[in-house]
Amino acid sequence: MHFVAHIITNIMELTSMNYYNVYTILTMRQFEIFLLIGQGYYNKEIAEKLSRSVGTIEQHKVHICKRLNIKNCKDLTKVAIEIYRNS
Repeated sequence: MHFVAHIITNIMELTSMNYYNVYTILTMRQFEIFLLIGQGYYNKEIAEKLSRSVGTIEQHKVHICKRLNIKNCKDLTKVAIEIYRNS
């Protein structure tokens, strides 16, 4: 039961996020990557847009997940797209 409560709490926290909340937590580069993820760009496309390597983008995504308390990159993508659609 505790596990279910934890999942529900995480979902409520993530769905209450908006760009302003995210902006205040992330660095400018991380926020830029978050926006591109929300727009549906893949790692390679983000890397090309920002003139960075795919590995660098992947590392940024790991740091974004940690700062936003998101378990994995798949969930990060879902949250970014959801916030983008609701903005």
